[in-house]
Amino acid sequence: MAVTLLIIILIALPILAYAATRSPETYQFDTYLWVLILSVMGGIVSHKEKRKGRFRIFRTENRYLDIAAFILVNLASFVLDIFTSAFSGILTFYICESANMDRLITAAFVGISGFAGGRMLNFLLNLARAVLEKKFEVNVMERNNSETN
Repeated sequence: MAVTLLIIILIALPILAYAATRSPETYQFDTYLWVLILSVMGGIVSHKEKRKGRFRIFRTENRYLDIAAFILVNLASFVLDIFTSAFSGILTFYICESANMDRLITAAFVGISGFAGGRMLNFLLNLARAVLEKKFEVNVMERNNSETN
């Protein structure tokens, strides 16, 4: 009994303390701020590259309705791109932190994933699928359209 208690004190408690220091709540506000700024900057550049001056234009009989629809649709597209970039940047930050990567490399990956946006989310999904397949020795397969019909 004393040996088991000693093992728990010497091995398990430091491991649990180390795991507790690396939870998402323990990061400082400035860490999340630079992650969000880098990923949002990547999202802005990505949005600019996707648009290249091409905006959705509406033609109706009411000129004011055209302007309102133009602003609303293009602004919604921009905000969606920014949220997608921020989300992929935060996920990339967590992956880099779990791999104990250098902060400069992490910053570069966060900016790149912010630029990639939705494409990065697809990459992270495939990465998670590969990790699950390797760790639990299961085959995670996507469902066909024939299975859902």
